[in-house]
Amino acid sequence: MVTAEPAIISAVNLRSVRIQVVSRAEASRWDALIVQHHYLGTRGMVAEHLRQVAVDESSTWLALLGWTTAAFKCQARDRWIGWLPSQQWRRLPLVVNNARFLILPWVRVPHLASRVLALSSRRLDADWRKHHGHGVLLAETFVDGTRFRGTCYKAAGWEVLGQTRGFRRSAGRYVAHGQPKLVLVKSLTPHARDILRAAEPPTAHLPQEQHMDPMALNITGVGSLKEALSALADPRKPQGKEHRDFAGLVTLITMANLAGMRSLAAMTEYIALVPQRVLSACGCAREMRTGKVRPPSEPTIRRTVTQVSGDHLDTIVAAWMRSQGFWRDGGAIAIDGKTLRGSHLGGKDQVVLVAACSHETGSVIAQTAVETKAGESEAALNIVEQLTEEERLRGCMVTADALHTNGRFCTEVGKGGATSCWLSKATRPAPDANLFASSTDSTLNDLM
Repeated sequence: MVTAEPAIISAVNLRSVRIQVVSRAEASRWDALIVQHHYLGTRGMVAEHLRQVAVDESSTWLALLGWTTAAFKCQARDRWIGWLPSQQWRRLPLVVNNARFLILPWVRVPHLASRVLALSSRRLDADWRKHHGHGVLLAETFVDGTRFRGTCYKAAGWEVLGQTRGFRRSAGRYVAHGQPKLVLVKSLTPHARDILRAAEPPTAHLPQEQHMDPMALNITGVGSLKEALSALADPRKPQGKEHRDFAGLVTLITMANLAGMRSLAAMTEYIALVPQRVLSACGCAREMRTGKVRPPSEPTIRRTVTQVSGDHLDTIVAAWMRSQGFWRDGGAIAIDGKTLRGSHLGGKDQVVLVAACSHETGSVIAQTAVETKAGESEAALNIVEQLTEEERLRGCMVTADALHTNGRFCTEVGKGGATSCWLSKATRPAPDANLFASSTDSTLNDLM
């Protein structure tokens, strides 16, 4: 706990001020100062985030900045950028949010705030790239008009876009709080707005592998991920269950997986940082001694992962993601099978996954596992039949490799009302000239 305040600092050479990233050893000091002097505290500093501090020539701390992932939805920002919904969630990692900005209360130097914001903006892309593996193009912030006027942001070149609608995110849902905030943005590179809404993806800036911020999703409540996962049967014995809400437990694990956590240790660490209100909504028990909600342990997560039906879980999550708008009707679908690297360990056969994915978002629409590559064709056909039954293919473009260039596959895709693009390889027999005549769609294209 920070208690005693240093002497008043009223004179600083603004040219000597510099920004540096807070080290792991200094993070607790940064957190303590924010908790003591910022009305929002450290709540919300999860997922990808960055702590910065402004110092003078003697390395005295003057101001603190906290950057996090951008708001999942912001009408004023999204309208200003002009990007499509499919572009938005893929490119959202390129936008960062200035969630905390604090001039320490004993520092009273004119023009320091705008100077710090300008210096931070200049190096933010490089700092973010170093710590999170990808660059950022745009910064955003929300200013509470009942407390501040945003003058320092405007002086540092930030642009006012309008106001929020007065909602806050709680456990992945949006709840009205009746306090609209001022929306400001700052381009971190020339033409950032044009890059974000361009037809071609900004590959030079995007992370190598896209993950979601699960906290931005509808996690609990009506139409939530947890509600969808309640369809899973609990395979555990009735006695000795510390976490009785099986759907809530799987929800937390799924959140970690959507966030890119692949190992049990990474999942455990991620879930431990999930806000208390989310843990409580997912049915985690509260400790009597501390009053805090206890996240599931690594052994609990391990047992759950091994007990749950992977195919059933995948079907539920894919269907829920479609319902949340991560797949738009009329898009492009790629169907292919891949052997899971490392899955042969322990003397087991390698796992082959056959999946249908959206070209636009990369999200998995449907997926199934097969024992060998020989079963890939039948599995792909089953996926097409499933999507046809769900009326998900109508108006879509379906792409597949030469393995699926056969009459049965073409016929089923045509039944679904999709346009298709096929490849033929020299290593495989040439397709029959009448192959595509079996399809009910006259716009099939054969790429030889």
